[in-house]
Amino acid sequence: MCWLFCWAVGTAVADDGAALRDEPTETIVIVGKRSQISEGLYQRTYELAKKVAEVGGGRVGLGLRLEPANSQVSLLDLAAGLESDSKSRRLSVLPGGIVMLVADPDIASEQGTIWINKAPGDTRVRSLVVRPNVLGPSVSFHEVKDILTSAERVTGELTPRLLRWTLASRWRLSICRSSGSSAEPVVVKLDAEVLREIPLEKPEIDDAGVEVRCANLTRTAPFPDAARIDLPGEVQVLVLN
Repeated sequence: MCWLFCWAVGTAVADDGAALRDEPTETIVIVGKRSQISEGLYQRTYELAKKVAEVGGGRVGLGLRLEPANSQVSLLDLAAGLESDSKSRRLSVLPGGIVMLVADPDIASEQGTIWINKAPGDTRVRSLVVRPNVLGPSVSFHEVKDILTSAERVTGELTPRLLRWTLASRWRLSICRSSGSSAEPVVVKLDAEVLREIPLEKPEIDDAGVEVRCANLTRTAPFPDAARIDLPGEVQVLVLN
């Protein structure tokens, strides 16, 4: 996905849509190192995160993929948040150094910052990534189709017009395990009936740069909307093209 989103880090997308629903202010105490990822980064990404939330209908989110600046830096304990003069809030951090963004108009209006628990210069932004918002131990096939439709809309908005043709009709929801873990297939059920076991395919690289094997679903898969796909705790759910 990096080839698609690297251009967007320094871009602002104009939008006159309604502000997103606010969430309560959270008091955050961090002991040890703490710094901005990059000066003015939230101002450059706020409108993008807002656009993704609005166009994607909450089905997908926008994340920053960070990488260590040198071999002595680890991202295994990475924490992140937003902060302004009057408000602060945590940001979700996914494996591989992916910080999921939220569009907070209050923090943006006060020229807020994205902080991480690393020293200045320890990390750099590798790319922007789009991740599906999936909760719970399973997902319905109706939800799968909604997520893929949202991903297509979002990337259509964020991708330069001349490149949009390269994305047509290739989106898939990928349920992935790291290459060294279990190769058990992904199970699709309707009530108690097993409709299909989808095998993991050949290794590929996910949007955190890790080798994974995935079972893939497209919108044209022959399942009823009510069918459910099990999501064991060790899997990650990606939108790939």
